[in-house]
Amino acid sequence: MSLSPLDSPLWSGLYGDPELCAMLGDAALLAAMVRVEVALAEACAPDGARRLLAFDIDGSLAAFAYLSGCDGDRPKLEEFAVLARGRGTGTRALSALLEVLRAEGRTSFWLHVVPDNARALALYRRLGFGREEVLPGFWQTRNGDRVDLLRLHYDFVPAGV
Repeated sequence: MSLSPLDSPLWSGLYGDPELCAMLGDAALLAAMVRVEVALAEACAPDGARRLLAFDIDGSLAAFAYLSGCDGDRPKLEEFAVLARGRGTGTRALSALLEVLRAEGRTSFWLHVVPDNARALALYRRLGFGREEVLPGFWQTRNGDRVDLLRLHYDFVPAGV
């Protein structure tokens, strides 16, 4: 298992694209992503402000995290997808990501999540995301509906505290 930085032209411009959610929900795309060779992913480097990190199991892509704000000390998790569900992969991948960010000296890490995503909320809370803010009507769905979001924060405790 490893967590590897990626910087792919395929992913660098996707965030904010209205088709991103549809693509990530496409079973055929996810099946293809699982077959991405980790060696290919590891050949890429971070671009500074944005990063794509891949988590592999036995050389196959098992999860990925897309971050923004990496040129500062408080990056944001824009997307987190677990491709190999049900085996603790999400917990292991997000734990590994938190350790990478801690080693880089980050002060905190944050994300947005829809309040009814119980599985994601359980994972984030279990791993120590503590401070929460409710953002009423913050996100617009593809159907045009406005929904609330939660902003969750993970604060890294300085060594020796």
